[in-house]
Amino acid sequence: MIYEHIIAPAVLAEIAKNRRNCNDFTKQFTLPSPRVISDFPKFKTFRRMVYRALPSDESEITKTRLDELLGFIMEAHRVERCGSFSGERSWSENALSTSENCFVDFALVEQAELNAFSGEVINLRDIEDGLDDLSGQVIVEKEIDKMVKALGNLLRLSRDITIVEPYFSTRPNVWDLVIAMVAKATNESPNNQTSIRILYSSEKANLPSAAHLLQKFENEHRALYEDLTKLEFIALESKPNNEQIHNRYLITDLAACTLGFGFDARGQGTTDEVMLLGKEQYETRYAQYVSMEAFNPADIASKPDL
Repeated sequence: MIYEHIIAPAVLAEIAKNRRNCNDFTKQFTLPSPRVISDFPKFKTFRRMVYRALPSDESEITKTRLDELLGFIMEAHRVERCGSFSGERSWSENALSTSENCFVDFALVEQAELNAFSGEVINLRDIEDGLDDLSGQVIVEKEIDKMVKALGNLLRLSRDITIVEPYFSTRPNVWDLVIAMVAKATNESPNNQTSIRILYSSEKANLPSAAHLLQKFENEHRALYEDLTKLEFIALESKPNNEQIHNRYLITDLAACTLGFGFDARGQGTTDEVMLLGKEQYETRYAQYVSMEAFNPADIASKPDL
């Protein structure tokens, strides 16, 4: 659903030399595009390396474009990586090292120099020729492995994950799927601080209490429980004259998607549409469900802070 890109500082300096390339770059990394940028190295270091890569005698218009590109990246949702960036090694050497530790989908470079890179290399010529759009939609069979695979990058690359499933319960086709999603989010993450919130409706009949769900998770999946920075189960009630909890969402700090049937592994032969939300949709649903502007918690249980 989303794809992580690490960007060589020198290639960003080259992109700034051409207005069309700048426009194409920002288009490719603006929601609802599935392309997301890695915070590699950390932004302040990256910005310093980018400016260093630009010749001092470059034109003012190029410098202005570069400022605009860096401003865009600074405001973008970025994948956090906890691995260190060594100033004693080149960017390429650091990129190879981080991709060995945790898979990276794409690297944007001047030339295809990363022979042992874990993902796909995109060089400057590819960028100038125009990058193909990546799809933010997929039809997936409602089996656990296939659903987790479809949602995999959004899960593993995000730090703060909110699952909205009005009918969440301990039924195996729901519970086992969500456990597999949490495992994906923690076991293959490039960062070591993953938070999970599971939201469901307090207005549906015969759904379990938040405390019961939290205790079941801790008892049955102790290792996952301990690996999570935060885990919450929250039963929601709608605020007066506001949104009703009905649709199913996976909302994270990077992007969000919606599912038709929801988080329910019904088995082989049943399919579901999974679609990334656009920028306006993302901001609306984030405000409603993550910032809780549309709901009140009727019942809540949280993993105690360490």
